Amino acid sequence: MINIFSNKYENSNMCVLGSSGSGKSYFIKLCILRNYFKDRVQIVLDIEDEYSKLCSNLQGVNVFKDTGFNIFQITPNDLLEEDYLTAKINRIIDFLYRVLEIKIDKESLFKEIEQLYKSFGITSDINSVMKKQDENALSIYDEIIDEDKFPTINDYISKTKYKTLKKKLSESLNSTLKPFLLQNKYNSNSKLFVLNLTPFRENETMIEQILEYIKRQLTLEKEIIIYIDELFKYIRFEKILDIVCDMYKSIRKRRASIICVTQDITDFFRYKEGYYANSIINNSSFKVIFKTEFEDSQVLNKVIKVENEVLSALKKGEAFLVINKNNVHIQIHANNFERIILNEDDFSN
Repeated sequence: MINIFSNKYENSNMCVLGSSGSGKSYFIKLCILRNYFKDRVQIVLDIEDEYSKLCSNLQGVNVFKDTGFNIFQITPNDLLEEDYLTAKINRIIDFLYRVLEIKIDKESLFKEIEQLYKSFGITSDINSVMKKQDENALSIYDEIIDEDKFPTINDYISKTKYKTLKKKLSESLNSTLKPFLLQNKYNSNSKLFVLNLTPFRENETMIEQILEYIKRQLTLEKEIIIYIDELFKYIRFEKILDIVCDMYKSIRKRRASIICVTQDITDFFRYKEGYYANSIINNSSFKVIFKTEFEDSQVLNKVIKVENEVLSALKKGEAFLVINKNNVHIQIHANNFERIILNEDDFSN
């Protein structure tokens, strides 16, 4: 267990590199589990639906699979902003513009959405979204009105006067926006959120919007870890890589960490002459390198200075942990209790 949030490190970011089947996923699941017991908030971008079982075992929130994401619902994070409702409505409009490619006057849309909120008793007064004082409330999630008290996309469809918008919204509910129809049923005690991106695998705009939402979570004054698995699958989406790199750079002074995992190392370094790969590695205080193919190890040797033969000789479940210029040979092991939760055999035993 490494205290990645220690002040002695330049940042808390990590990149995990290695060939398929080398042990990266097991390592990440073990990291999630151990940070879970340290009561840290964790968000996992899961493009292959690989973390659902762990999420269920830890009673986390599996967004876009077991629960939805109502864009009209007010969250504790929204309430941190001055004039929270104006900021919220502007984000909703931006979302609709990008996803549906509409060209309706922004001011008219704003008034329409503001009126929709008003019909649900929600105004710019923060007290309109808060329950009456409850001494038993455990967190701010318990203090905000229940999820069914907020408008939904369906409510907006029934209220909007714009026929084109109404049609596009209705059509999208059977495809693009289907996961956004359900309500956000958050467990107030949950600290693990797995975002199942499988439905959006080919939808750059949607993933971009989700990442922008996550970027806003980094403003919270709490320890938060964001995992981006299978990063190479986003390689054709330049805007998404721009957001990821921006998150790596802007996260330095916050108590937050980004952990990226990828296997197609050579292709990643070739893309845009290695700009994105180098940006992520240079802004990661921690590099964990599992067994790699010889061509990949040659590429890594130029950046991280670990010998090709050493990387190629690693066994499954072994890795090199690189912190600053120090290389430490590590083996990945889970104890019996952890193996029960992970529900997997310990391959390194």
